[in-house]
Order: sequence, then C-alpha cells, then structure tokens
Amino acid sequence: MAGISKDEVRRLANLAKIELSKAEEETLRQELVAILTMIERLFSIDTNGVEPTAQVSGLDNITRSDEVDETVYRCSDDDLLSRAAVVEGRQIRVPRVK
Repeated sequence: MAGISKDEVRRLANLAKIELSKAEEETLRQELVAILTMIERLFSIDTNGVEPTAQVSGLDNITRSDEVDETVYRCSDDDLLSRAAVVEGRQIRVPRVK
C-alpha cells in the first residue's frame, strides 16, 4: 500500500496554494493514499499482448464537407454601431471585466 505523510500533504497544499485544516489534511492524506493504491494496482496488471487503443466506443468521427455558404450577414460599421447599447466615438463601450 502506498503511504503519504501529513508533511507531504502540507507540502502539496503549499505548492497548490491552498490552506487546509488539520481535519482536511487527514482527509486529503487518506484520499491520496487511496489514489496511489489504485495506481499501484494498475501497474500490477499484465498488459502484454494487449493492443493499444485510441478509443473504445467503436464510433467514428462524423464530419460534413466544408462548403461555401452565402448566408453570412455582414453589416456596415455604421449599422453595427447603431445596434450597440453604448458607443463612444467609433467604438462600442462594454462593461469592464473584473
């Protein structure tokens, strides 16, 4: 079974820039032990003779042909500006992103 110490959990939390309570440290330690145990189990599986697969569903990508379409609507700059809620000069004013 894989082991991980509380010091290692604290180091990982520090690297991830997260704060953990003592209870959260223990919960995370147990979860990490479970994950590492599962990974160890995966490494123990004999995969000799198993062909690599890219996907397992059997589905293929469905694509359509790229065709020129005349449905693109283009409006003039003046038309575009007339549709905007707030215009300053020749620019559309939008809310600041925080």
